[in-house]
Amino acid sequence: PLMLEHVPDRDRLPILRAALRYRGDANVRTNAVDAVQRFNISPGQKLSLLTASAKDKSVQVRWRVARALGPIDNPRARAIIAALSKDASWWVQREAARWAAAEGGRTERATADASASVAAMASPDFRVSLRAAGAILGATK
Repeated sequence: PLMLEHVPDRDRLPILRAALRYRGDANVRTNAVDAVQRFNISPGQKLSLLTASAKDKSVQVRWRVARALGPIDNPRARAIIAALSKDASWWVQREAARWAAAEGGRTERATADASASVAAMASPDFRVSLRAAGAILGATK
């Protein structure tokens, strides 16, 4: 992991930006996403740092981006979560679907169809869970 606990706040963001852009070992980018989530960084800065990482070639990085951006109540974050719910990796799709379900439950825009979709999220068949997430995303737009 990136050991940035003793780095002053003003110096962390440039280090994290550089680590997220690093094209060598994907573990560096994975640890950078974890650090973005771990430190007290504003939602806007998280979005700024992680937007490009949502298209990273590493499944581990994209999964962590879904986990980091999922709790952010922002249209840009929801758009990224929606895109990640259609990712080639079922692992990334499932994490994005989990946050899409949470979004459907925390906004007043959710419809009655969304509540049925949330119940479908408990399905052991991940395809059913993904369809349910798609229904929730459609209901919250």
